[in-house]
Amino acid sequence: MRILHTSDWHLGLDFYGVSLLEEQRRMIDEIAQIAVDEGVAAVLVAGDIFDRAVVAPDAIALYNYAMRRLCLEARLRVILCAGNHDGAARLSSLRDLLRRAGLYIFGRVGERDDQVDLGEAVVHVLPYVHTDDVRIAYPQEQERIACAADAMRIALDHRRPEKGDGRRHILMAHCIAAGGRTGQSDRAAAVGGALAVPTTLFAPYDYTALGHLHRPQTLSGAPVRYSGTPLCYSFAEADQEKSVTLLDTEDMSWRAVPLHPLHKVLRAQGTM
Repeated sequence: MRILHTSDWHLGLDFYGVSLLEEQRRMIDEIAQIAVDEGVAAVLVAGDIFDRAVVAPDAIALYNYAMRRLCLEARLRVILCAGNHDGAARLSSLRDLLRRAGLYIFGRVGERDDQVDLGEAVVHVLPYVHTDDVRIAYPQEQERIACAADAMRIALDHRRPEKGDGRRHILMAHCIAAGGRTGQSDRAAAVGGALAVPTTLFAPYDYTALGHLHRPQTLSGAPVRYSGTPLCYSFAEADQEKSVTLLDTEDMSWRAVPLHPLHKVLRAQGTM
């Protein structure tokens, strides 16, 4: 089974005052085409679907277009979770109804279900963790939650996969993992790593599909992967090759599939 991992679309974001809606529509078309060409069973979108909690109508229209392309036209299952930029409640509206169309949305920690069964694989979903949400979801653990990393640890403790069932277990989450390289466009990354989550917490999973950091990267010592943004969202990203990650659950190998933006971001430096 093949699974496409992407994240941090930031629909509705402007690039220094220039609208990226045309670029993002092209991005959606390319991701949908890759998914069809590669015969994937599911698409994982690991948070920050939108750039802000209160979404402009044109960004919502683009989101509707993306889900129509993937769920209705390509007949793919799409699993997405809220990131720190998303309005979790708005994103989760009509989630039960949308599942019938193959769209699985996870807004906040503590919802009554937290996984999607794909047959050969199970995707466990953890949206962006707010400490207050974890305290509400697990009131018996309140005294153990002193920081965001504690909240993440407790949330993961309560959703450990059942190993030994012959299936692959994949975690999709939106967070800062220790050792991840941040950049100028990672606006919500914690200074000094105060929110960084130890990668040892991801050990029970066969693959961890992360969103939040914009640079595509694989963390050393664990099958933990940031797919990165599918477009350049700052000049600091001009040297990065943007891509989506294609995971094969048969041998848990993965490869980056390059994306081809409508316009390249170039950086020039000199005197004037």
